[in-house]
Amino acid sequence: MALRLLTSSAQEVSQEQAKPTTVLGPDVSLEGDINLTGDIRIDGNVRGTIHSEQTVTIGESAFIQADVVACRCYISGRFEGNLKVRETCKITSTGSVCGDIQVGSLVVEEGGKLSGRCQVVQEPEGGNKALPADAFIKGKPVENREVGVS
Repeated sequence: MALRLLTSSAQEVSQEQAKPTTVLGPDVSLEGDINLTGDIRIDGNVRGTIHSEQTVTIGESAFIQADVVACRCYISGRFEGNLKVRETCKITSTGSVCGDIQVGSLVVEEGGKLSGRCQVVQEPEGGNKALPADAFIKGKPVENREVGVS
């Protein structure tokens, strides 16, 4: 089952103004695939896959069991699965990640938890910021090690 989420704005706004964000509230439980070009904030439960060309934000009340591919990811809730993040992945003080991650850069706040393997990769030479989020996988690994943060 594939679920496609669409967001829209009530009125036209310029790109400099706030861009629409898809929000899955704390009372939402979803199983399936989420594919979107914009940002998404999840405060509920998701099982499946999430692919965003922009930012995935996992709120404190969220429980995610998924494989995620995104440009950026901010984790304040509980995440189980694999992450492929082209730019920055930030695990906040309330966030926990159990799984393997590939990131452009990783930030773990004090109190944040990471259990799994972490690989930091560089963008391909002459990298294009407009590449799909999973294109970074072709980059050169600069670090590959077991990481345990508690």
